[in-house]
Amino acid sequence: MSEKIPPWLLWQRLSRLEIFENFSDDQRDAFLKAYENEPGIRLRAFKPGEIICRKGEYELDLCLILGGGVDLIDRYGEDDQVLVAALETGNLYGELGAIGGLPRTLDIIARTDCEIFYVPRHALKYLEQNIHAREILAQRYRERAVRVTVADIALFEGVSSSCIADLIPKCEILRYELRGIPVVTQGEPGDAFYMVRDGFVQVVRERDNGSRRVVAYLRTGEFFGEMALFETSTRWPSVLTAGKCELIKIKRDDFLDLCRQYPQIEASARKVIEWRFEQERTAG
Repeated sequence: MSEKIPPWLLWQRLSRLEIFENFSDDQRDAFLKAYENEPGIRLRAFKPGEIICRKGEYELDLCLILGGGVDLIDRYGEDDQVLVAALETGNLYGELGAIGGLPRTLDIIARTDCEIFYVPRHALKYLEQNIHAREILAQRYRERAVRVTVADIALFEGVSSSCIADLIPKCEILRYELRGIPVVTQGEPGDAFYMVRDGFVQVVRERDNGSRRVVAYLRTGEFFGEMALFETSTRWPSVLTAGKCELIKIKRDDFLDLCRQYPQIEASARKVIEWRFEQERTAG
């Protein structure tokens, strides 16, 4: 059930949340005006056990829990499920969808009577006008994006959650809107490892005769940059965007530190390197 409560009453509740605590009067007024005029910015109530949204749904809203609590559940089948987290009043979820356009990665279920305040993706600008709120969203997004991406890459299998937590602040989110933008250039020193969080990149080799050939397209959940870190010291191919995409960048020293803690990462990366060199050789 959705409802619109008076703006002054809404602000009494929102102002208790960390993300709103440093809003200026002008920023508050702009947000409340948007709330009055935008149907998508709304408050919804749910009963205990009610499914708020399901894994895989494209519900591209940032959700703030204004009352009660919710459970975040991962399902692997009809009867196989895991409680990932229990969130209480004051917490938020949905940053991957709201910022990155990703579908829900978990089921969200009301644990108690609860109220969820929805801020649609297109309305995030009213939050991001505030520097403090923008920093909170960026930090939360980076944390979720890195955890979800790493979980889908076999290279990181066996790495502890605490180690990933230490790595997250060292990661950088890179976003590109256009095709053909160089991410790394063949022959340059290798200074970082990259994971494709969303979209595609193209791997391009320039031959001695000056010809260029697209060696591969890498998609969400794949990675590049490992050759220059372990084998060639310089970039073996160039990597360019193949359209709108988002990457996660880990600087060379931070990635090599991780490999020293977990030697299996380097071992797995070297197998990928061998396979890529073999692909280049057999392609002529």
